[in-house]
Amino acid sequence: MDELQAKTLPALDWHGIWPGYVSHDEEGLYFPQDLPTGIRLAVQQAECSDPVMARQKRWEAGNIHYPSLIKEGDRYRLWYCCFADPEDPWVKAGHVPGKVPGLWCYAESGDGFHWERPELGRVEYAGSKDNNILFVCDQVGSSYGYMNVMRDPNGSAEERYKAIGITAKFEVDGQPVSRAEVLELRAKREAAGDAGEIGANITSQVVVTAGVSADGYSWTHLPEPIMAPPFLLDTQNILTYDADSGKYVIYLRSGRQRRRAVSRYEADTFRGPWDNHLMVLTAEPDDPPDWDIYAPGYCRHPHGPHLMFFSPYRRASDLVDVYLATSYDGQLWYRPERKPIIPVSERYGSLYPTPELVKLDQDRWGVLTLACPHPHNRSSEHPHEYIWATWQRDRLVAWEADDWAEFALSEQLCAGQQLKINFKTLLPGAFVEVEIVDGSLPNRKGAALVPALAGFSFADCDRMSGDELEAVVSWRGKSDLSALKGQKIHLRFRMARAQLFAVTL
Repeated sequence: MDELQAKTLPALDWHGIWPGYVSHDEEGLYFPQDLPTGIRLAVQQAECSDPVMARQKRWEAGNIHYPSLIKEGDRYRLWYCCFADPEDPWVKAGHVPGKVPGLWCYAESGDGFHWERPELGRVEYAGSKDNNILFVCDQVGSSYGYMNVMRDPNGSAEERYKAIGITAKFEVDGQPVSRAEVLELRAKREAAGDAGEIGANITSQVVVTAGVSADGYSWTHLPEPIMAPPFLLDTQNILTYDADSGKYVIYLRSGRQRRRAVSRYEADTFRGPWDNHLMVLTAEPDDPPDWDIYAPGYCRHPHGPHLMFFSPYRRASDLVDVYLATSYDGQLWYRPERKPIIPVSERYGSLYPTPELVKLDQDRWGVLTLACPHPHNRSSEHPHEYIWATWQRDRLVAWEADDWAEFALSEQLCAGQQLKINFKTLLPGAFVEVEIVDGSLPNRKGAALVPALAGFSFADCDRMSGDELEAVVSWRGKSDLSALKGQKIHLRFRMARAQLFAVTL
C-alpha cells in the first residue's frame, strides 16, 4: 500500500467548503449545522516586478511581443516573437520577408529575472549568425511565429516540444493560392475597378499551424494545419496535454456574435482530429457589456486544479488587464471574484499573461506577463516589457472573514502528520482557530451539532495570529495527528478578520 501523503487544499472557490446541513428536532424546530457564515472569496492581486526583459538587440528594435515560458528544473526557457524595424536596411533589402518583419527568438535564465540571449548560429541577420533567432516568423505563415510552446510529457523524444500558431489559407475560385497571390489579385482588381471578373471568389480561413522539436531549438514546421476551426481565430492560443483525461487540449480565441471568447477542443493525438468543441469562457451577464475575452493564459495549479489567467479587453476604456478563472476539469470554469488579479497601472495599459504559473523560489510564484505601456488600440514610443506578476506561495485566492466567520471543510483523509495552514490575520485581535470533527458521519443527522474529537476542540486549540505560509496548528501545545492517520475528518474553522489561503493535511 502506498504511503499516505499530506495534500494541500488551496482556496480557489467554494469547493472544499462544506455547505453545511440543516436538521429538525422532534418538535420540528430548525437546527443549522456548520452552515458557512461570514466568509467570502477574495482574489489576491499580484505584486508586479520591475521589467525583466525589453527590446535590446537590433532585430528587436520594433518591439518584443508574445512570450511562451517553460521552467525545466532550475532553468527558465523562453520563446518569444520580436519585430525588427521595417526601416532597417537588412529588412528593406528583403531578408526578412512577410507583411511584418517578425522573428521567433529564444532566451533563457537561471532565476527568471536575468535573461541571456544565446548565440545560436541559426539565422543570418545583418550578415551575422551571432544571434538568438530561431526562424523568421513568415516561415510558419504568421507575423507572430508560434504563440505557445509546450513540453509534451506524452510525446516521443523527437517531438518532445510542440508549438502552435495561426495562419490564413486562401482560395481563388476554389483553388488554393498563396497570400502573395491574393494580394496581387486584389491589387489588380483595385487598379482595374474590377467588380469580380478577375477571380470570381476569394475566400480565406484562419487555421492552426504547428511545429515539433526534440530540443526546443531546431523546429520542424508541419506542412499541413492540424485544425481548421469554423470561426475566426485570433492570436495567443494555448496547447496542452491533460494527463487526467489522456487528451491533447487546445484553448482557442474564438467568438460568438462579434464578441471574442475562449473555446476548447481535444484530441487523442497532437495532429488531431480535434473535436468535442466547447465554448468555455465568455462574457457573462455579471460582466460589463463592453467585454471581449482575450489571451486565454491556461495552466495547471501546482496542487492540481486548472487555472485560466485571462485578459478581458474593455472596449470603453481600451484597457486590458488580467482576471482569474478556475476549473476542476478544464471545461466548467468559475470566477472566484470579479476583480483583476493583475491590474493595469499608470505604467501599463495592456497586460497579456504567459500560460504558466511557475515557482520562482521556495515561497513565491509568478506569471510572466507581456506589459504594454499603452491601451490596446494605441501606440507608444516606450517598449513592450516582460514583467513578473507574483504571489506568495498558494495565495491566489483567500477565504476571507471581514469580521467573524465559521465554516467547516468537506471530509479529508488525514495523513497522520500535522495540520498546516497558510493564513494571515488583518487587524490586532484577529485570529484563526480550528477543531477536528469525525468525518465518517455521512449526513450528520440529528439536531445536535457533531462535537469535536477529544483534545481537538476550539477550547483546546492554540489561537493563531500573524502571517505565515505554513503554520502548524496545535491543541494545548500538541500537533501530532498520527493517531488519526487514515481517518476521514472534518476541519471546523473560526476566524475573525483573517484570510485562509490553503490547508495541508
